[in-house]
Amino acid sequence: MAVKLAVGNLKWGAAPFISQYSSTIPQAPGVYMLMLNASRVIADEQPWAAIKSPLYIGQSRNLKRRFLDHVENKSTVARYLEKLPSIEFCFAPADLLQINEIEAALIQAFGPRINRVQPAVIRARLLDPIKI
Repeated sequence: MAVKLAVGNLKWGAAPFISQYSSTIPQAPGVYMLMLNASRVIADEQPWAAIKSPLYIGQSRNLKRRFLDHVENKSTVARYLEKLPSIEFCFAPADLLQINEIEAALIQAFGPRINRVQPAVIRARLLDPIKI
């Protein structure tokens, strides 16, 4: 399974999608997923097997800064998701040289809805958020 190889032994963490939790997120490069029930995923011994349907997968040179960008609605993705309850930021610090490969494997494996939508389409549909 490509995602298992890409994820390897990454240590996953999760934080509620609320700015007060930014202190729990490292200022390190890594990959992240915006998803529902992320806490259940990171508690699993094999997180790649527990991941069901992330809403968005991304990467960042600074996970903490990217978390705050999303939470404070500075990103188009965050504005698109703001009406959904219980979103969590599931993250894994990773080597800067590997985050592109890991992100691509995760996107290919799970095909998150928002990653498949063009940014202009997201901006146009901000008043019509996705329904779960």
